[in-house]
Amino acid sequence: GLVREVLDAAVAMRGQLTYVNGAEQGRVELVLPPEVPYGFAALPQYETERVLEEFLGRFGTGIERSTELVAFAQDPAGVTSRLTTASGAEEEVRSRFLVGCDGAHSVVRKGLGL
Repeated sequence: GLVREVLDAAVAMRGQLTYVNGAEQGRVELVLPPEVPYGFAALPQYETERVLEEFLGRFGTGIERSTELVAFAQDPAGVTSRLTTASGAEEEVRSRFLVGCDGAHSVVRKGLGL
């Protein structure tokens, strides 16, 4: 599944060393309890996007770039989202779910009061 693909693309991290002018300034060991199933990992944004796009493509779903979520309304049956495209056109999309991955100052966070 998706988790396996993400882990395969990621670089496992055991710690971090910080150097200034060739001299070590700090060291952090990344340790998790044994019951945690996944360790620390680094995955660049371009790799995250590639893995997600390939995964979604297998389900006939694509990613629209240069499209902005302007507002959304949720009801028991799903979500209506209002979008603005790169050309400035507005469109409405109806979906069962809305996944907010748009950052700390996101439309989704504000709309949910978070």
